[in-house]
Amino acid sequence: MPRRIMFMQLKTGYDTDRGPSWIGWVDFSRSWKTAYFHGRTLRRATGIGLFDANFYDVGTDEAF
Repeated sequence: MPRRIMFMQLKTGYDTDRGPSWIGWVDFSRSWKTAYFHGRTLRRATGIGLFDANFYDVGTDEAF
């Protein structure tokens, strides 16, 4: 499983670039479409109209 250190920021419920953020290890699936971070399963947000976000949480629909 590919792994990277990344900057992650919660976008849901906060103004642009004001949400809580973390720097940590993020594991990716082989296709790089799913990320696993701090017990969350995040999917790549392509074509679903999320402003200023690259991922969304599968369980809570929060944008990151």
